[in-house]
Amino acid sequence: MELKHYLRILALRWPVIAIPVVLVCLLIIYQEVGRPVTWSTQVRASIIRDLDPPPPDAYAYDGYYNYLASEFAIDDLVEALRGNVFAQAVAERLNAGGVSISGGEVHNALEVSRMHRIMTMTVSASDRERAATIAQAAAAEIDENAFRYISVSAAEPAAMVRIIQRPEEPGRDASRERLLMLVELVAAAGFGVLLAFVVHYLDDRVHDAETAAATLRLPLLAQVVETRH
Repeated sequence: MELKHYLRILALRWPVIAIPVVLVCLLIIYQEVGRPVTWSTQVRASIIRDLDPPPPDAYAYDGYYNYLASEFAIDDLVEALRGNVFAQAVAERLNAGGVSISGGEVHNALEVSRMHRIMTMTVSASDRERAATIAQAAAAEIDENAFRYISVSAAEPAAMVRIIQRPEEPGRDASRERLLMLVELVAAAGFGVLLAFVVHYLDDRVHDAETAAATLRLPLLAQVVETRH
């Protein structure tokens, strides 16, 4: 009974619910018209510490410590690639190749995350060619100088940073915008529902027979339906 009552309220107050939803839709359209297009591509790398097999007469631990060292190394690399030192190195590499860019622009274009022992770097820019150029330079810097950022000697055979996905043709990055639009619409609908109940609570008029019976605490015996000619 309560559910039917709530549904009747929502059906009666649907214009109140529609107002914030329509306003948010107009706001989203306005934002989309003025929003610059963002292009993005990814670089993925893994860190492996593979020790040489020990001599037959030497005692060796199992692979747990080797695995643990890899975990620490990928953590160190992710934090290093998020810093401005790596971004400046990428900018210097690009400037040397004839592309004018600052370390700050490179730093703003990079987003680094990790999943297990896989590092993922997302490169975003408003220009497709620029996103591809930054991504290629970042991949080259990781490929050649990653050891410098994790304090491991490149000559050490146990340490290896391997690029497992090189940057491809950048695509339009609209996932965040779509998620934000969905959140805004859900929030607007929720606010509209809440506002509808508030308006209904403040409105002391009787709109249907069920409400009249509930207000008077009397049984509903009959209802006269209005006929329009």
